Parts: sequence; structure tokens; C-alpha cells
Amino acid sequence: MFTVRKFTGSLGIALAGVGSAAAIALGSATPAIAANQALMLNGIGLSIGSGLLPDVVMANVLGGIFSTYERTGVPWPMQARPVTGPDSLPLTDSVAIGVDNLDAAIKTALAKTGPGEHVTVVGLSAGALVADDVLRKILTDPNAPAKNKLTFYVVADSSRATFNANRLDRTLNYQYRLPVETKYDTVVVVAEYDGFADFPDRVWNIVAAVNAYAGEIVKHVPSVFTDLTTVAPSNITVATNSLGGVTTKYFIPAEHLPLVELLPFLAPQEAALKKIVDAGYIRNDPKGAATSPAPAAAVANTADTAAVAAPDVSAPAETVAAKQAVPAADPTPVADSLDIAKQAPAASSVDAPKPTGRRAAVTRGSDGSGITHRSSANPARSAAASRAGTSPSA
Repeated sequence: MFTVRKFTGSLGIALAGVGSAAAIALGSATPAIAANQALMLNGIGLSIGSGLLPDVVMANVLGGIFSTYERTGVPWPMQARPVTGPDSLPLTDSVAIGVDNLDAAIKTALAKTGPGEHVTVVGLSAGALVADDVLRKILTDPNAPAKNKLTFYVVADSSRATFNANRLDRTLNYQYRLPVETKYDTVVVVAEYDGFADFPDRVWNIVAAVNAYAGEIVKHVPSVFTDLTTVAPSNITVATNSLGGVTTKYFIPAEHLPLVELLPFLAPQEAALKKIVDAGYIRNDPKGAATSPAPAAAVANTADTAAVAAPDVSAPAETVAAKQAVPAADPTPVADSLDIAKQAPAASSVDAPKPTGRRAAVTRGSDGSGITHRSSANPARSAAASRAGTSPSA
């Protein structure tokens, strides 16, 4: 039987509801003249119409950094059988369609740009899988756009999570792969303890694992709206690869443990709990200490039998052969879906410096020329959301 735990353990969710987006519509500024182009891909969730992010939501992504861009939502099936229903597409096929659509959207957007203008691809949650695969496709394209014409942002990208390195997701039958080296500059945004993008390396640390599941609820979607100018320099890393591509990673530290945010009565024990949780992450090891990373293959092999409740954060990967049982508790299921629009800040509150370029006439998320679109199946409604009295928009 398919469980909520498997649902949250297999995908990054980023769902925008048209109805809830209206709450921030009045605070959203409307650009006037077209300039740089932003192509955005939503994450997997309950389908609402085309599944595209409303423009008022796109304008608030990452603190409104793209508010002066001409924004276009790129459609893709956003399906992952069996999570989104027995009749929906497998994640592999869903991403493949997204790659074709994004490739066509990039060509269309590039044709609109003038001197000094560029196209930025923004992959949110599971939408980042599509962006990563387009980067892989462009790598072998002799007619690939110039470096200064195309950039990428991936937010809550589970394929870049250490936990998922070289891992086959057996629930989704999806093979994750490490991101390729590329000449294009890429911005990576990760929230601490977001179970989809920051699951603990040591999966046997049950407290850290349960905290990561809680992070899927309270950290995942908010990371999409983080104002990057508020991230301390100590939490920003910059690396240049052999092709000249610069990857800038923004790590968003958590003020409180997600577990404590969901269960406030644990607040008096937060300091002690944090020591246990942080011990689950190799990054917190003392310098020079021996590390013991998670046996990814063992987790993948036991996930379907509920031995390990590890989130199926989209991840890089080749199949790992080692098989090792890792006993772990089955924590309380977390929400099936998250509503980006319900947590989006009002555009009027955005203080971040905006990108340069002429202001843009807003494009209201159409499919765009040359883009194909597959209708989404109706996935299961969120049990956890229903319990909280906040069922996702239909």
C-alpha cells in the first residue's frame, strides 16, 4: 500500500494555488516594459489548471529578484507514478517532457532578448530536476547559447542533496544523477533541515531524520521566497568549475529546529536536540574527523518496505550495489503537498535590489510557442493538510 511517508520521501513539493495567490495580488507590482526573461518551473503537487505558477507568485520568488523580468511559467506534467496516482506518468517521463518544453521555451525567450539582456531558468523543488537535465542536454549542443545569455537558479533541488548521491529511487523507479559541469553560472538555494534538499547524511540518526521530515513542511516552500540579500556571506559559497561555470550556493540556516516549530512543547529541549540533529550531518563534523556517510543504496533498498523513512530527495546518482539494512523508526507522516502561494510574501515588502535591465511587460504564464503540455492526473489529496484544516486548492 502506498503511504504518505512514501509520498514525502519521494519528491520535493512546490504547489501554487490560484485562489491563495489572490492574497498577495494587490501587493504585486506590475512591470511595464520587457527586459530580461525568467522561465520558471513549478514543483510537483496537486494539479491546478495547467499547474503553472501564477505571475503574482513568480514575482515574489527569491525576494522578488525577478520582479522586473518578463516571467513565463514553463509547463511540464509534474507527475510521478505512483505518488501522483496509478494512471499518472512516471517521473522519468514527466521530466523528459519538461526538458523538451523548457528547451523550446529557452529558444523562444532568447529570441526576445536584446543586447545585454539574458534568460534565467528557475527550477523550484522538483522543477529543478528539469532544469538540471536541460543543463545536461545543452552540454552536447553545438549551438548552445552563449554563456552570458543564459543562467540557472535551482531552489530546493533534491538532486544536489548529499544523501541522494548515486542513488536509485526504487519507489519512483527514477535514477538520479549528479549535476554536470557546465559553462553556465548557476545559483543553488538550500534551506537547512529541508528534508527534500537537506536530509541528514547519517540516516540512522532518527532524531535528525524526523527533524528533516518536519523541515519538509516548514522549510521547503519558504526557501523559494527567501531574499538572498539577507543570507550572511559565511553561508554563501562560490566555486568555478573546469568549464568556467560559477556555482553560487546560498545555505539558509534555520533559526529553530523544524521539529520544535511543529511541536513547540519541545522548545525547552531544543539545544540538546540540535546537538543530536547536527551530528547527523557531515558538514558539522570537527575538521579532520573521520566521516561516515549514509549508505544510500541500503536506504533505497529498504525504503519500499518502510525500514527507513528517508525522503526521496531528487538526487544525483548511478545505482549503488551495496545492500545493508538500516533500521529506523517510521516518524509521523508529513504533509503530502505544500502551497507556495499561501506562503508567498507580499511584493510590496520586498526590499531586495532588483536585477538591472528595462522593466518588463508581464507575460501571464502561457504555454508559449512550440511548447507541448500534458494534463496532470489527479493525485491524492494531502492527509496531513486535511488534518490541519488547510486542504490544497483544487
